[in-house]
Amino acid sequence: MWKRSLPLLFSAFILIASLGAVYAELPESSIYRAFKWSYKGWQFTWEIHIPTTHYFGYAMIPLEERRKIGYGMLVTHDDPIIQSLASALLKKSKELGFGEYDTANFILAFVQDHYLKDDEMTPYDEYPKFPVETLAEGGGDCEDSSILYAALMKAAGYDVILLQLPKHMAVGVALSKPIFGSFVLYNGKMYFYAETTSSGWVLGISPEPYKNQKVRVIPIPKNPEGTQLKIKKLIEEVAYTPERFKQLENENTQLIKKNLELMNQLSELQNENFRLKMENDALRFQILQLNATIAKLKPKAEILDALNKQIPAMLIAFALLMIAIAFAFYFAGKSSGRKEALQL
Repeated sequence: MWKRSLPLLFSAFILIASLGAVYAELPESSIYRAFKWSYKGWQFTWEIHIPTTHYFGYAMIPLEERRKIGYGMLVTHDDPIIQSLASALLKKSKELGFGEYDTANFILAFVQDHYLKDDEMTPYDEYPKFPVETLAEGGGDCEDSSILYAALMKAAGYDVILLQLPKHMAVGVALSKPIFGSFVLYNGKMYFYAETTSSGWVLGISPEPYKNQKVRVIPIPKNPEGTQLKIKKLIEEVAYTPERFKQLENENTQLIKKNLELMNQLSELQNENFRLKMENDALRFQILQLNATIAKLKPKAEILDALNKQIPAMLIAFALLMIAIAFAFYFAGKSSGRKEALQL
């Protein structure tokens, strides 16, 4: 048992040592991450320290700018951390005797083991990350893992493209020799499908839901704008010239002023809400009183309503009575006249 596990431990030690040498000189402030993955029964570990400023250079780029430059420009394969990682992975792949196909799957296995959904990481849906962000944060969604894999593969010398499917993203990898599996024909080349979101998928094999789906190809530029944007953001933050300081001071004053205005508005709204609540309670009490009064008057109203219904009949009866009395008086008068005529 010990003899079987010795090569694995030796392999993991070599990988850690080779990767650690890449980041021998690091600033004191850095983000530490440790990754584990496996391929063909081999277990691998990787530790990385990402300079905090390097990470925040990307993190400060807002969502609007990311969407503006597009997915292809987010594949920052020229980033030094991505290039160092790709170089270390290639070195380990050669030590293990992997060819072109196995090396692509070896790097793919590393990416696949760090998949999370957007809503677990950010307040946005469809919030695309730069490769260094995905590494520093320990994972991402399908677009993030695809961008990371494309960046590592491009830095490793592979020809790759992004494949945008309905509500999904993957990577297309061109090889020197064709293999069996799903592919996209682009610019006369076969780019084989690479699923980055879960372990076990190898190059050319696509999950059933994504087979025969409409695909939009997103090419990877030689000089991605994302890297330049990161540098620009860092320069803006660290360049504390008097003018920049004055600008930040004015912005801070404006923010404080705006905050006070919002606090006053909130106070006014709370007072108005309290006033409306009191009025609502008073109206509710009046409604209860009115309901009680209605309950008391209801029996009397029912009696009056019944009397009102009898009034027409009573009027008719009264009219008939008056007519009867009139006839009685009339006939009584006639009878008296006849008696006088007869001198009775």
